[in-house]
Amino acid sequence: MVARRIKALEPTWREPWDIGEIGDERFDRISEALSDVPCPMLNAEGACVIYTRRPLICRWMGLGFEAEDGRAIDNGCPIQNQFPAYAALPRQPFQLEPFESAEAICLEDAAEALLGDAGRSGYETTIALLVSGEQ
Repeated sequence: MVARRIKALEPTWREPWDIGEIGDERFDRISEALSDVPCPMLNAEGACVIYTRRPLICRWMGLGFEAEDGRAIDNGCPIQNQFPAYAALPRQPFQLEPFESAEAICLEDAAEALLGDAGRSGYETTIALLVSGEQ
């Protein structure tokens, strides 16, 4: 199980599994160590079991975006090199500012509901730990 491997790599990390608590360097070390592990939300056939409710990062994988002001959001897909057609896709126009405004409200609401503190709206975790249910 992915969650157990993460906990073995970072044994002092505890709920609510806030990536900010361990820092980018330590989280990057975990990510590198698990780079060969498939998403924990894939079934035995490789299909996503949460597809209709998948996180935004999963929805955006494979696409590059361009905001109205010209800012580029490059494709962040870690397996893109396995699918060269993705690399050939042009950046898609994206209304970034309205999205960021709506996202900020949603993140504050989620932080309040999950953590009791809207000020922790920058909270990030991993799918594996979020769904593991382990303490």
